[in-house]
Amino acid sequence: MEAIAVDPSLMGSAGDKQLAGRQAALLFVLSGLITIASTWLPGHELLNTRVMYDVGAAAVAVGAVSWALPWTRWSARATLLLLPLSFGLVAIGGRFGNVTPAVFSIYFVVVFTWVGLAHPPLTSLFLLPVASASYVVPLALTPGHPPGAIAAVVQVMAVGVLVAETISRTLLKLQRALGELERTRAESQHRADLLAVVAQAAGTVGRLQRESVLAAVVDSVGHLGLEVAALSFFDDDGHTQQWAYTRGLSEDLAHYALPASAGLTGLTRERDATMVIDDYAEHRLARRALVAAGVRSAIATPVRVNDRCPAVLLAGSHSPRHF
Repeated sequence: MEAIAVDPSLMGSAGDKQLAGRQAALLFVLSGLITIASTWLPGHELLNTRVMYDVGAAAVAVGAVSWALPWTRWSARATLLLLPLSFGLVAIGGRFGNVTPAVFSIYFVVVFTWVGLAHPPLTSLFLLPVASASYVVPLALTPGHPPGAIAAVVQVMAVGVLVAETISRTLLKLQRALGELERTRAESQHRADLLAVVAQAAGTVGRLQRESVLAAVVDSVGHLGLEVAALSFFDDDGHTQQWAYTRGLSEDLAHYALPASAGLTGLTRERDATMVIDDYAEHRLARRALVAAGVRSAIATPVRVNDRCPAVLLAGSHSPRHF
């Protein structure tokens, strides 16, 4: 079979765990009812009806209790604890209920089908020893079982594992495809939001004067989910810089001139390229005022006019993030 690495993010959510537990509960109840019903069907004279009725009633009871259990509180593998119970009930029915091997084997396939639906690939392989013992021991202890019934364990277990692995791997691929579709949708929505902001800013540029335009540009940063923004203007001689249109920062920052090379804005102008600092508070270029304002990650980009960089647009976030 094709090797598939299991992505933990796709498995074991609260909804998955609850669904797995209730699927198992439902199978217990249905199997129990079928077992009880078998005592009324033609040919029931060959069965030990008392044992079959008790096994069926026990399965229904286990299913009822399993349905009410809070599976979301436990690990996704907690539902596997139900398997020894199911194998045990099947083994008791096979040993003392005089069930034919053909009917006996169907229950194992049902169990493996549930394993494929509820658990990641390769889980069925870990169940093989217990499942095989539950199949072989009752037959070995039953006198007069059909020839080859015990040898059939290889076929029954092989079919069970094949069914479980096929289902689990198919579901895993489907979950991955849905996850990729959701990521693509989120990226498309993000790009649409960016275009909306650009369109809004472009419309503002066409209607307003310089001061209003610059303020609108800084305000547009806030629409992208960033809490801090400002423009840093450099003097004509390139010796100093001064901030303006501060958003999320103290207005006092606009009253002080800084060396042109200072901070993230100075490095951005020097390199004439967008600069990103994911961990701003610990970076050597961090300004104390910005750290005090809660900036944890920052991005700055040059504003070019006629092949010059008279200003730098700075934006920051209160949470660590990767731009």
